[in-house]
Formats: sequence, C-alpha cells, structure tokens
Amino acid sequence: MQPSLFERVCQSAAPILDRAGIAHERFESSARILAVSADGPDGFDVEVTDGDEEVLVSWGHGHAYFADEAGALKMFFAGLTARGRLTEICRGDSVVRSVMEYRTPDGLHCFLDTRYWPSPFWRRKHVRVLQNQHRFPHELLDGLSLTCDPPVPA
Repeated sequence: MQPSLFERVCQSAAPILDRAGIAHERFESSARILAVSADGPDGFDVEVTDGDEEVLVSWGHGHAYFADEAGALKMFFAGLTARGRLTEICRGDSVVRSVMEYRTPDGLHCFLDTRYWPSPFWRRKHVRVLQNQHRFPHELLDGLSLTCDPPVPA
C-alpha cells in the first residue's frame, strides 16, 4: 500500500527538521498533525494536518489545502523561515483576517488572504506581523524552491 500524502510530507520534512535541530511533534490523535512551534514571541506555529485526499498547511490562523507533496512542503518550510510572514488583523482579541505572504527577490507577495466572520467591528483594530526565523543549512533545502504558487480556486 502506498503511503498517504500526509505520510509522504512527514517522511520528507522530518529528516530536514531533525538535521536542522528544529523541534517538531507528530500527533496521532483524532487528527494526524506534524507541528513546529513558533520560534519566539514574534513567530507563529506551522502545522501540516492530514485530510482525506489533501493536507492542510497552517501558519497560525492562516491555512491552505494542498493535494500535492511539493506544494505542501514549500508552504510548510516557507512558513518556518524568514521568507514567510503572517499578518493578522485583529479586533480586540479576535483575529478577523490572516494574510500569508512570502518573500522573493521581487519583494513581498500575498499567498493567501483569509477573512473570518463574524467580526467584532466595534472593538479596537490592531495589526500583528509575525515571522519565524528558523535557520536551515542551505544543503538541507537544496532542490526545494520556496517560491509558493497560489492555490488554484476550486
């Protein structure tokens, strides 16, 4: 039997995380999750969650679905490095919008912009810009382009 997409992503990601010395956990409860915690107060958690025929890659409150291993790995590792950035627009303590961005030589590009409803519009608005700073030796990420392609709308 061929491994699931989630298994293939974990098999590819775990050795890179191990060699880079980045702590990660794999949960096998009701949902199967590979998780890396934020690397500081200005970072965000990055997770891959198993789905039926796709995986969910989450950066804090932002998330995107992938049906291919390469896309999921790019998004996962981009979120761990300084190339990924998560901007959260909040009303009070509630996140009402998450913008997942990635950096290329051309500048910062929006990958995914998610808005959450309902929005407590009467609360004070503030913006949090979060970014991880995990460092990977270049040879560990050779062959893995961290330029993310936007997901194709369903």
